[in-house]
Amino acid sequence: MGVLLNGLILGLSTGGYCIGACAPAMLPYVVSSGWRSPKVSARIVGEFLAGRLAAYMIFGTAVALLGRQVQASPVVQRGCAVMIIGLSILLFAHAITLNFPELKACSMLRRSAALRRFPFAAGLALGINVCPPMMLAFTNLLVLGRWLPCMGFCAAFFAGTAVFLIPLLLSGLLGRLAAIRGMSEAAEMFAGLWFLSQGVWLLARA
Repeated sequence: MGVLLNGLILGLSTGGYCIGACAPAMLPYVVSSGWRSPKVSARIVGEFLAGRLAAYMIFGTAVALLGRQVQASPVVQRGCAVMIIGLSILLFAHAITLNFPELKACSMLRRSAALRRFPFAAGLALGINVCPPMMLAFTNLLVLGRWLPCMGFCAAFFAGTAVFLIPLLLSGLLGRLAAIRGMSEAAEMFAGLWFLSQGVWLLARA
């Protein structure tokens, strides 16, 4: 019970950072895609949260098996960098399909499995990325050591951080205003550039 409580408290205390880190990718996406229906917004956010949960579970399993090697491994660092670059490409692709819907290539791209699964991919990439909350979680996981306590801690940590991402559900309503929807489409392009620069920087450091 103490493990779950510690994970929950850490998630609640660091969740503000999570919304700041995730908003550049998810807010424009939800505004531009989820404005048609609350169900669409709920599906997008649900898939995004599922991606984050999967990322935490993968991270917890890796720490339980490999310990400090996870943090120092250049393979892990390169993997995170590639995932962030992939995220930037998906952001660009989605923004292009919104801005040029009449093009046949954009229509095909919009139906592609990769773009339709963008929320899950974004949750996975952003959830497993090296950031201050994950470093604090990493320290706790090293102390726990064993797989089952690590999984419980990660699940509770996810629940604490997820509270701060609930407002994304309502952000789709903003997209009902055409001007805001247009701004969100432009913001996706800038977000893609930002994540591309972050991914390249991480790759150069690995």
